[in-house]
Amino acid sequence: MVSVCTNARDQRGCVVGQPLETRINPAAVLAGAGRLSRVATDFDTAWADLRDRIAALHAAAPWGTDEVGQEFRQSYLPDDTTAGASGVMTSLTDLSSVLVALGPEIARAVSGSVEADEEIGRTLRPQ
Repeated sequence: MVSVCTNARDQRGCVVGQPLETRINPAAVLAGAGRLSRVATDFDTAWADLRDRIAALHAAAPWGTDEVGQEFRQSYLPDDTTAGASGVMTSLTDLSSVLVALGPEIARAVSGSVEADEEIGRTLRPQ
């Protein structure tokens, strides 16, 4: 959980007159990152299976080999992997990769913030 404090007391514990700040509940964020990682892995697995099934259907060339079929194929599966069905498949593959990486990145960011905060606390603490 991430909360942004305002200059008024609220349920997040912000005190009147304190400057704006961001507070992070590391346990809640790490739990959310873990859930995101599990969902992303499930999505990645399901997309890989579906992508393979779609590729097999494309390989069967159900549009045929005549001129009309080839025109359809060129529109549906253009050589440009950013257009048509190819573009959708490329985008979903990219999305899957980003989702799989996001949970661990969030966890690293929170862990780094907590470590930095603790180090600053040790440095500033009176001896």
